[in-house]
Amino acid sequence: MQALAAESSGSAPSVYGDFCYTLIKEAVFLLNDALGRLADVHGRQTEILDKEAWAKQPASLRHERERRLESVKRTAKGFLDLAKASLSALLVLTGDPHLCSQLLSSSSRSVTLAAMIVEFVRRLVGPEMASLKVEAPEKLGWNPKQMLTDTTRLLLNTAKCEPSFFATLRATDNFDAAVLSRAALILSTKCNLPAQEVA
Repeated sequence: MQALAAESSGSAPSVYGDFCYTLIKEAVFLLNDALGRLADVHGRQTEILDKEAWAKQPASLRHERERRLESVKRTAKGFLDLAKASLSALLVLTGDPHLCSQLLSSSSRSVTLAAMIVEFVRRLVGPEMASLKVEAPEKLGWNPKQMLTDTTRLLLNTAKCEPSFFATLRATDNFDAAVLSRAALILSTKCNLPAQEVA
C-alpha cells in the first residue's frame, strides 16, 4: 500500500488514488443501501407488532411476509458489514500519516471524503434514525453509536494529517453545523469518545 501511495506523488492519476476514491464512494453507496434495508426491517417488524391486525391476515400472507422480513434482514446485514468494512479501511489509511497525506493530496478526493463524513454523521444522528430502530440490532451488526464513533475518528485522523480539512468539511454542500453539534453531544454522552476529542 505504501508503494501504491508513493505513485500518487506525481501529477498523473495513481492506482492508490483511484482505490481511495472508489472506497469513499462505495462507503456512501453501501451505507445508503444498508439504512434503506434497515428502514424496511423496521416497517415490517412494526407491522407484526400490531397483533390484532396481524392475526386478521391469512396465514399464507403472514408466512410470506415473515419470509420476506428474514430476507431483508440478511440483505441489511450484508450491506452493513460491507459499509463498516469500507469505513474500517479508511480508518487504517488515514491512521498512517503518509497514506493519509497521499489520500488528501487530491482536492477532489478531499472534498469527496469530507462530503462522505458529513453524510454519515447526518444519517446517524438525523431524524430518520427513528425509522432505523429494529429488534435485536446486534444480530444485524447494527451499532449506530459505534459507527458514529468510527466516523468521528476518521474526521479526527484526516484533520490531524491536514488541519485545512476542517475548512474543506465546512465548504461541502451538505454541511450542517447543527447536525455536527448534535453528533458532538451524542459522542460525549453516549459513546466511548473522550469529550476533549469532540470539543
